[in-house]
Amino acid sequence: MKKFILFTLLLSLALTYAQGQEDIIYTRVEAFPVHEGCEETDLINRETCFDKHIQNLVSRNFVFPESARKAGVGGTISVSFIIEKDGNISETRVSKGIQEDYQEDADQLTAAQELEREALNSINGIKISKPATMQGKPVRMKYTFPIEARLKNK
Repeated sequence: MKKFILFTLLLSLALTYAQGQEDIIYTRVEAFPVHEGCEETDLINRETCFDKHIQNLVSRNFVFPESARKAGVGGTISVSFIIEKDGNISETRVSKGIQEDYQEDADQLTAAQELEREALNSINGIKISKPATMQGKPVRMKYTFPIEARLKNK
């Protein structure tokens, strides 16, 4: 009976530990995620290739809101998200926004909020070909990406 109780206790501890491992979110990994077009890139240059591809996707997806254009609102918006083990993006959020720069004017504040929503929208739907790995196994990884949302001077 003692062996059974000990076995049950050890099994529940092992399962608790394994479940805890599933929830770990890494910020630095052994092998960076791979986006389509970076498959042949060596490990050293994979992060740079990944950054460039994300930047290209965001610039294609991002639509500068007319309200922000009219109000003269812009800035750098940092968006963070989790790259899941299956390559999907989750938990997208603004980690550093621009709203605090426009607290004095209601129209500008509203436009800043719209600009931040558009930054989030430009990230949603991105699919990563191959997730980050640690010890050869796919892991969840937090990634933060700055989006430069400024009007160009004419």
